[in-house]
Order: sequence, then structure tokens, then C-alpha cells
Amino acid sequence: MGDAIKLKILVLGPLKTGKTTLCNFLSGQGKVHSGKGPETYHPTVGVRIIEFDRELERPRRLSIQVELWDCSGDKKYEYGWPAVMKDAQGILFVFNPYDANVGARGQQERELENWHSRFAPSIGLRDTQMSVFAHNSTGEQQQKWRGKLGKNMLRIPVECTSVEYDAEVIRAEFDRLLTRIANTVLQKREDEEQSIIANGNENNFL
Repeated sequence: MGDAIKLKILVLGPLKTGKTTLCNFLSGQGKVHSGKGPETYHPTVGVRIIEFDRELERPRRLSIQVELWDCSGDKKYEYGWPAVMKDAQGILFVFNPYDANVGARGQQERELENWHSRFAPSIGLRDTQMSVFAHNSTGEQQQKWRGKLGKNMLRIPVECTSVEYDAEVIRAEFDRLLTRIANTVLQKREDEEQSIIANGNENNFL
């Protein structure tokens, strides 16, 4: 039997980038819109929490209870961000550099860097506890994004994603993110247990 762990992961990024669609796809819950055909846009109000289980076999066996916090890209909800950040163990950043309707060229990247600067340092996450999805939510096959994020995000893994064309890439990269976060959390837990044992042994000799 493998390690069992619960992970709280925030899904952050600008408006209209496909965050909710990705959360629905990863959890197998709710509607997954590919981007093709007419679709009424329903922005997330504040935050939506999705829970599901994920079993991973490699490189170590993990039984993970995932808690995805699908956060609105509207900054009018920032009054609630401290509560959103509390006890978060990872972040999935999502932006859409493919759709001209969601901002001028480079605007999405700049917005994403602002999201990073507001959340990552406050929570105290390592780069390995985060991933970036350059997500194509247009429903049309396009050349993969070849841009570059700011210097504070250069070491965070970036994957070009599309529910329509790269569904397995989404699952695989999310599983890698889960593995990295779980390993960090489990190692911290083990270090704390070893520290308690060491302190207990020292007290025995006093």
C-alpha cells in the first residue's frame, strides 16, 4: 500500500483562459467545453472547490485526495485571497496566449506574472510545487506557444495544453505536478517526525 495524502492545489490565472474547463477535465466532473461552437461564458464567482481521488503508481505509489481550488480571474475577489492561500500546497497557473480576444500580445504573460507574485511568495512554495499551462481554449489547432515568462517563473515547468488536441498531455503533466508536490509534502512530514524523535532522544539523556 502506498502513501495516502491530501493536496490543496490552487488554479490561478487571468479571465477566460479555460481554468474551469481544465478543472472539470482533470476531475471528470462538470462540463468540458472544447472551445468549438457557441458557448456562453460563465465566469467563476469567487472560487469553486472540486474534490477527487487520483492514484499514481510511478515513481512511487501514491493515493492522493485532490482538492482543486478553481479561482476566479477577476481581481475584485482579492479580499478573499488570504483564505484561498491558507494551507495551499501547490499552484497550477493557466493562461491563454493563443486567443487575441482575451488580451494583446504579451498581456497574458504579464498578468500571469502578477498572479505569481501575489500568491507564490506569500504561500512559500518552491518552483517544483507549481506548473504553468499555456492553454489553447480556442478549439482550433495552433502552433505551440514559444514565448518566455518573467525571470521569477523561469524554473517553473511550462506545458502547452489543449483539451481538444492534447488531452493526455494535460493528464500526464498534472500527474507530474501531483508527484512533485506530494514528494515535497511527504519529505517535510518525514523531516518533522525525525526532528521530534531526535528531540525526544535528547530529552531522555537530560
